[in-house]
Amino acid sequence: CVYKSKDLQWGPVPITTPVPTTPDPNASHSCQPASCQLPDFFCREDGTLITGNCLPIETPQMIFLTFSGALIVLNAEPFSL
Repeated sequence: CVYKSKDLQWGPVPITTPVPTTPDPNASHSCQPASCQLPDFFCREDGTLITGNCLPIETPQMIFLTFSGALIVLNAEPFSL
């Protein structure tokens, strides 16, 4: 054993992540609800509040479907209204 220590452990050793000593330059800023207004900003801590105090039933929803390959009758038919 090259590294001798009285705290030598056998078996799995828990992995610890180092605490960053410098601030992350890519971290987002904290949200200020008073200045967080559409169309320039949209930030909500828990993701459940809707801008303008709208009810969920009054809020339009969008779904995007992507296909890898050509869109043909066989794969488009189940999604037609």
